[in-house]
Amino acid sequence: MVEKLPTQFRKSPEISVNFSFEDIASGLGVIQFWGCASEDDGGNDYHLVSNQTVYSQPPATRRTGTGTTTIDFDTSPFNYSRTPKGTAHFSANMGTDTNTETVKVLVQLKHLAADGTTETNISSEITSQTYTNGGGGVEDEVVFLPLPITTNKVIKNGESLRMTVKLTTNGAGNNSVGHDPKDATYVGLDTTRVMTLLMPFNLPI
Repeated sequence: MVEKLPTQFRKSPEISVNFSFEDIASGLGVIQFWGCASEDDGGNDYHLVSNQTVYSQPPATRRTGTGTTTIDFDTSPFNYSRTPKGTAHFSANMGTDTNTETVKVLVQLKHLAADGTTETNISSEITSQTYTNGGGGVEDEVVFLPLPITTNKVIKNGESLRMTVKLTTNGAGNNSVGHDPKDATYVGLDTTRVMTLLMPFNLPI
């Protein structure tokens, strides 16, 4: 008679996930992103990165002349689904170098489909204060904007978060908005070049 050996199963290790007391109380987890640019022979791409140890090239975007320059900052495709919820917060620095010239930025958050093209707005477009150069030299001012999430759309695996920033000016001078995680020196922005987004997501608890 052949003795039947007992079947044994290896127990999988338990997964431990830690949340702060503030996160649990609010039901939200906040991820900090930094605006950043990369440059190659094909031109510039713009990114939302979760690591502040990288430099941006260029460290800011400049516009010369009246009008609007639109910049789309994208995260890498998500590896798992997340649902934006609550109010995000945006901070950056804008500057101008011409007397009486004005500068402002407009910011909006979007869901970006896996095709890299299809967008769905998840916040309204919020407009910063307008800064007017009063001295004729390089002058700049920090922007801080709350961005309430208006659509709790799930960002699925393979999809991305997009932050659209519009730099708007009214004159022919040099006008800039900064986006360097390491705050590299850039002529036209003396205070800071760092652009940050505090992005809240619903916690899976």
